[in-house]
Order: sequence, then structure tokens, then C-alpha cells
Amino acid sequence: MSKRILYATMLYDAGVDVKSAQKFMGHANVDITLKVYTHLSSQKEGQAVEALNQHFGAILGNKTVQNKTDAVKMQ
Repeated sequence: MSKRILYATMLYDAGVDVKSAQKFMGHANVDITLKVYTHLSSQKEGQAVEALNQHFGAILGNKTVQNKTDAVKMQ
């Protein structure tokens, strides 16, 4: 993993908004920041699964998602 990819991913993991990350990275277009440099980390994936669990638990009564594959299957 390059230092630029690591930096962009760390910005994403830290919750930095995409427009700020674009500026910090010096990209003219936000698509470059998102498509080329930002990668989904296991930390962010875990946070997404937890958010889905909370959401589904609230509306479906204790239904949980184990991983991203289960999240896609529930759609």
C-alpha cells in the first residue's frame, strides 16, 4: 500500500469529509480521491456492520448482520 493510499484511507477512517480529503490530497476531482486512493478498512467495515445491526435491531427487533455478505443478502 502506497503512502498516499494509506493517508487517504486514514482520513476516511478518521471521519474526514470527502471534500476536505480531496483538498488535503491535492486532487482536482473528488472521484480520484474516492476511486483510486480511499480503501475500505476492516475498521470502517466493522463500523458499517454495527450501524446496520443497530438499524435492523430498531426496526426488526434484534435481527443482526454478521458481515458485509449478510448485509447484502438482507436487501
